[in-house]
Amino acid sequence: MSKIIKKSNLAIQSRPPAGAPNTPLFLNRELSLLQFNERVLDMAQNPQTPLLERLRYVCIVGSNLDEFFEIRVSSLKEQNRLHPGMRGPDGLTASQALGKFSTRYTAWSTRSTH
Repeated sequence: MSKIIKKSNLAIQSRPPAGAPNTPLFLNRELSLLQFNERVLDMAQNPQTPLLERLRYVCIVGSNLDEFFEIRVSSLKEQNRLHPGMRGPDGLTASQALGKFSTRYTAWSTRSTH
C-alpha cells in the first residue's frame, strides 16, 4: 500500500503507483559526475578544440577525479562498511554503486589511454 502525504493541494506518493516501471526516480550522483567528466575529457580529445582549451579540460578532469576519489569514493566505502544494506535515493546500495562505478571507470580509463 502506497503512503500518500498531503501538502496543501498536492498529493505526493512515497512509492510509485502499481504497474509503474521499476526504475529509480533519481540518478546516482557519483555515476553522474563520472559521466560529466567523460564528456569533458571527450572535449579535450577533440582535435578541433584549441590546444589551450584542451589543456584546461584535462586539468578540470584531473581536479574533479582527485576530489571524486578523496571524498565520494571514500564516503561510499564508509557507508558500505557502516550500513551495507541501506539504499540511496537512486535505489542502489553503496556496494552496488561502487561496483557500477568501478566497471564504468575501468572501461573509461582503458578507452582514455588508447
